[in-house]
Amino acid sequence: MMKKRFIATALIATMVLSMTACGGKDSDTESQGKETAQKRSGQYELDTDKLVTKLADYKKFDIQLTQDYAVTDEKINANLDAILAQASGNYKEVTDRDTIEKGDYVLVDYTGYLDGEAFDRGAAQNQYVYVSDDNGYIPGFTDGLVGAKVGTTVTSDVTFPDPYTNNPDLAGKETQFEFVIHGIYTMDKLTKDNLTDEIVEKNFKDAYGVSTVDELKDYAKNYTQQYMDYQKNSEVVTLVKKYMIDHSTVEVPEEYLELRLNEYIAQFEKKNVTSDYKDLDDYLTKTYNMSLDQAKEEWKSLMTDTIKTELIFEKVAHEEGLKVEDESLQKYIDSSVQNYGFSSEEDLYNSFGNGNTDEGRVYIERLYLINTAIDLVVKNANIKEQA
Repeated sequence: MMKKRFIATALIATMVLSMTACGGKDSDTESQGKETAQKRSGQYELDTDKLVTKLADYKKFDIQLTQDYAVTDEKINANLDAILAQASGNYKEVTDRDTIEKGDYVLVDYTGYLDGEAFDRGAAQNQYVYVSDDNGYIPGFTDGLVGAKVGTTVTSDVTFPDPYTNNPDLAGKETQFEFVIHGIYTMDKLTKDNLTDEIVEKNFKDAYGVSTVDELKDYAKNYTQQYMDYQKNSEVVTLVKKYMIDHSTVEVPEEYLELRLNEYIAQFEKKNVTSDYKDLDDYLTKTYNMSLDQAKEEWKSLMTDTIKTELIFEKVAHEEGLKVEDESLQKYIDSSVQNYGFSSEEDLYNSFGNGNTDEGRVYIERLYLINTAIDLVVKNANIKEQA
């Protein structure tokens, strides 16, 4: 159950930010009293004063952090080690034998074939391949290299896993990989002890803009500080939201909840269910090992808390007399467009309004006020650090 909750939470993690507020435009009302198109959540009138009957004391309250966010040498070194692990290190050719063993690094050209035809993204030249079960390739990729000799060409049968999200066309397929073997190597992995300015410039200048050992260490320190600050802020916001929900009394209209949930599910299905899957249930089963009913149960619980959060902080905004400030709102919109990959403001509004730009704009302004209220309440919290 914990695994399923984690998966469901991951699926809905961005719901507050990406949740659609409404559906498309209304159809004309037909004669003889026929019903209009289904109501959208953006058309639902929410009376915050009636729905939030008790508002938590947000002027002064305590929250207890569960993690230690202090920047220590241990954390800095751990991040530096993680950066170094991304580099290839120094390869040294093995000259006292020509037969490949497990644990070797082998310089090869390889090409993958499906039904006798080379497939896309299945080839590489002068590639160092680690002959191991844990090498980042698909299972069994290097099995056929064990026992092979330098200067030869070998072919291995490799079955792709199913599902295989990197290329669904290969999922479960039996393929053949041809390897041209150029040499056997060992690799001295980069560590803090064998770093030089030359190695840093060669491996990390393009990615991190550093050219010396000292610059790389400073980068690791600054990254650690930024990461700890981000993680701490994320937990503070999460704990503040939980405190406000736990100490407020909020009614979530069932009809509104169902509208929001159905709109989210429809958008999620449109985005994720491709021709590789029969339906949403099939996608969830194959990708997350959970049924649609299980996902709906988790989504409904999380959506309920999402709506409660929105209503509570809208109430705070009303109590504090917070208003939409054009310049600040525009910064919020620009940030949302950039951070979530929208091509324009209109694209943002269409997404949040499920095709209805006007209602999407209204919802964005609503989220802006909600986030402004969250910022205000966070500043009021007495944050107790982890002992």
